Parts: sequence; structure tokens; C-alpha cells
Amino acid sequence: MNIDRLLKLPNTLPSAPKVVRKLMETFNQEDVDTLYVASLLEEDPVLTAKLLKTANSAYFGLSRSVTNARDALNVMGLI
Repeated sequence: MNIDRLLKLPNTLPSAPKVVRKLMETFNQEDVDTLYVASLLEEDPVLTAKLLKTANSAYFGLSRSVTNARDALNVMGLI
């Protein structure tokens, strides 16, 4: 099945997880509460793991490990 056909049949596409929908709602907000975003991220173990992996990567060169979403967002310059 090709992508055009899938898009014409929206019931066949999986729905986004609740956490992702809530995060997407913050995209158009001017003043986003970063603590709220961090708490949303921590509700999803996969998103949290990816965020922590990025924050703990050699790119940021930290001498300590980042263990939560709020610290990861801070390291990445998002807070």
C-alpha cells in the first residue's frame, strides 16, 4: 500500500499517543511552560529515553549524566 492511498484512508493510520498530541499543542504557543513539557515527556518512556540519550551524547560533553527530562531540556538549551 502506498502513502497516498494510506492518507486517503485516515482510519487505517494509527492515532498519535496522548502525550504526543499534548506536546504538539504546545508548538504554537508563544510562552510554553517548559516544566509542563518536561512532565509530558516523562510520561512517555520512549521519548524520555531518546531525550536523555541526546542530552548525554558526546556532542554536549557533560562531565555528569543527565537523568531527567527537565535537566535534559536545560542541557540542550531549551529552558
